[in-house]
Amino acid sequence: MRITLVLLILLIQHDLHSQAKRKYTSCSLCKERSVESHSPYRIDAKTETPFIIASTVIGIGGYIIRVNDHVNPYTQAELDALDRNDINSFDRGATLNWNPTASHNSDIFLGLSFALNGVFLIDKHTRSNLGPIVLMGLEVTIINSGLTSTVIALVNRTRPYVYNHDLSYEQRTDEESRRSFYSGHASVSASWSF
Repeated sequence: MRITLVLLILLIQHDLHSQAKRKYTSCSLCKERSVESHSPYRIDAKTETPFIIASTVIGIGGYIIRVNDHVNPYTQAELDALDRNDINSFDRGATLNWNPTASHNSDIFLGLSFALNGVFLIDKHTRSNLGPIVLMGLEVTIINSGLTSTVIALVNRTRPYVYNHDLSYEQRTDEESRRSFYSGHASVSASWSF
């Protein structure tokens, strides 16, 4: 965990040195028709190696932690002992919500957030930077996936639907019942969108 934290801090600090500072005067969209650089990205081994190493370590580490996170499902006695009033008031309302259609729709929106990246192919300026954009996207995706998997496996937070007595025992004790925090859908959608 300490290694992951150190690599994350190094990643954030390294970001400050990743952009070029050249002047070009060919931008039709910029104020005063000039932009700092023809391409805002400088991709070279010195710049990208820390990102690639960090994303690989975080991604593989998160995968290993998640695969080895053998969570035992709730027993009937444990389910009977759960009380929705024992959780914070912010989450309490979600314990009575269960909508398979909404769950399916959230998967669709997850896919759409990935497709949103296709917008970069529309503009000729960003299309010419497709390589760096794809590389950064892969780095972000792998880092986010590793961090999400790690936190979910370490926290093992109970999902709100486990408190819902309208669901069957099988639904309340599925393999995802103790993998609530933090939301993989939200983190993936956010990272792809940003």
